[in-house]
Amino acid sequence: MHLHSRSGATVALLVALLAATALCAAAATATDCAALGFNSDTLQCSDCARLSSVVGDDSLAADCAACCSSAPVEEARPYVSGVLSLCS
Repeated sequence: MHLHSRSGATVALLVALLAATALCAAAATATDCAALGFNSDTLQCSDCARLSSVVGDDSLAADCAACCSSAPVEEARPYVSGVLSLCS
């Protein structure tokens, strides 16, 4: 039971850290984010929180938070048809 409550506190602290980092850090440019391996056009802050909980790298989480957006991404619409051209 004690380990579970510590884990919950750690996750809460990490989420707070990510939020503070996102607010305090100047937003990275799209070029900076691309150099770090992030696409700032589509990266959601919820993805950074998930990444941080899986990887556990605070530096990576901070970089991710500097590149993310909390605005929802517009849902992709399916295409009715497409054309595939092969060049030889």
